[in-house]
Amino acid sequence: MKPTDKAGMKYTNQRVEILAFLREHDGHPTVDEVYDGVRQKLTRISKATVYKNLKFLTEKGLLEEVNVKGVSRFEANFIPHHHLICRECGSMEDFNSEQLLDYSMKIAEEIEGFTIVSTSTNFYGVCKKCKESMESKESMESKESMESKESMESKESMESKESMESKESMESKESMESKELMESKESKKSEENT
Repeated sequence: MKPTDKAGMKYTNQRVEILAFLREHDGHPTVDEVYDGVRQKLTRISKATVYKNLKFLTEKGLLEEVNVKGVSRFEANFIPHHHLICRECGSMEDFNSEQLLDYSMKIAEEIEGFTIVSTSTNFYGVCKKCKESMESKESMESKESMESKESMESKESMESKESMESKESMESKESMESKELMESKESKKSEENT
């Protein structure tokens, strides 16, 4: 164990492995993901120890914590950058723009009574994967709606046709009964006349 000059802390095995994992990991892992990664080397480490050390390393300025949809994510990337955050799945990507960084720092210089040393902007939206999934879902719902509408129209058409046939059958039956009745009356008259 050796104390560090920068953070004024001791580098324990757990801290070294957590920092190594985060420096090698390209992304913004959660506590669970860091735990799973570090546990491959330190099999006896607990999730509580990982969580405690993540918080400690963040307080010492060796990690950055970003909260997305109520979930803490960590990164060891201190090169100034911004984030693209999906509101659907919570995924997060780094976004580099020197123009945005320069513009933000220029605005920061105008703020009185507060010295700003860095800036980060979060952009919230929908990632490509979620957008495709949403479009696919909308397409399926639209297709199902069309099929349901066609099915209803077909059913109504069948019912209408059956109703017309039934009406025609009733009219035909009434016409036959009426004809038979007329013939019967004529036959009776004819018998009475004879």
